[in-house]
Amino acid sequence: MALKALDTYDPKRGNVRTHLLSQLQSLRRLTAQSQNIISIPEQVGLDYSRLNESEAELRDQLGRDPTDDELADHTGLSTRRIQKIRAFNQPVSEGMTTREVSDEESYGGDVASNIPGSTRSADAWFNFVYEDLSPVDKLIADMTLGRNGRRKTSTQEIARRLNITPGAVSQRAAKIQAMLDKQYTQSGF
Repeated sequence: MALKALDTYDPKRGNVRTHLLSQLQSLRRLTAQSQNIISIPEQVGLDYSRLNESEAELRDQLGRDPTDDELADHTGLSTRRIQKIRAFNQPVSEGMTTREVSDEESYGGDVASNIPGSTRSADAWFNFVYEDLSPVDKLIADMTLGRNGRRKTSTQEIARRLNITPGAVSQRAAKIQAMLDKQYTQSGF
């Protein structure tokens, strides 16, 4: 590759070293592709690296794991993009390959206000409650539930990563659950 790159070198356009380094960038891409078991888009791989670096940097600054909102602000990626990036880097079993069908894709006719098995209203309520949580509480919710592509984490591991006691994690999780349960007590279910 270096010999081929020298054939295309033009001294009027720059120095040899810069030309060789730019021509050898494809080696970095090939190495990254060979290390992946499955094929992932190059941009997802780059975003994953940036996400990991930002997460480590924020962890050092904050003294705890960053929330997805903090990661989004730091990286410039949306929380939805962060979820997709994490999804590419998690193992997938055969039974996990189903997808939710949106309203536009479903067959015609009016739908009931609550479709059996649908979690849209619960998701909306969760998002409503989630936005009012502190950063630490958001992390507890994310790690406990495995939100946005995170892996579900035990109470002891959450406590270790947030530098608080397991009892404090349990108390905060119970408070979050109580806030979520208000949807059912207020709506008459």
